[in-house]
Amino acid sequence: MVLRSYLKSDFQKLQRYKLYEEQKLLTKMPLESLEICNNDFSRHPVVLEKDGEIVTFFVLHEKDGVAPYSTAEDAILLRSFSTNMMHQGKGYAKKALQSLPTYLNEHFPHITTIFLTVYPFNDRARKLYEKIGFVDTGAREEGKIGELQVMKWVF
Repeated sequence: MVLRSYLKSDFQKLQRYKLYEEQKLLTKMPLESLEICNNDFSRHPVVLEKDGEIVTFFVLHEKDGVAPYSTAEDAILLRSFSTNMMHQGKGYAKKALQSLPTYLNEHFPHITTIFLTVYPFNDRARKLYEKIGFVDTGAREEGKIGELQVMKWVF
């Protein structure tokens, strides 16, 4: 299992990536995120690969992405985090998040703080983030389907 930067050769695998319908309201699908990344060099797609399959996908967004939450140069925003539905419940999301400090140290050594947003009613995700070390900043913002909680992790 390896957390790594997205490669163009992953595109075909991501075409088979699926989420439950209700999860599509909470996050972007990987192909939708990649389209945005192609036009924004401050967005960096990342995958967790196991046995040749992409099990988890997310985007790290520098500069303008994290600006609403922090002006610090050592901060980055985690967005579009998801696990392929056929691999959910197997600990891959947790493994991806636990591997993130090592990945960031290698690719973005100046980063020490990660921000993300989560819908407070999304208990499963929110509790996972808290287990990893994310804390509620107290800030809120409006999302597509309600209020989002802003969390951060200083590692």
